[in-house]
Amino acid sequence: MSAPELLTVQDVAQRLRVAARTVWRWSKSGALPAPLRLGPARRTIRWKAADIDDFLRRVLDTLPTRDSDLY
Repeated sequence: MSAPELLTVQDVAQRLRVAARTVWRWSKSGALPAPLRLGPARRTIRWKAADIDDFLRRVLDTLPTRDSDLY
């Protein structure tokens, strides 16, 4: 079993196409999956790539489609 891919705040921001500050704000509000705290002082913060990809899929699934009544 391989280790999960871990993302920095900059990686998450790039993947979601938002600013790093937005990632921190969404994380604090609970909108994003909770990050992992690593290291002896638990100061290294990373997100699992699979969790971020799932979040992005859920967000995209809520957007209207071309065939919806909104168009």
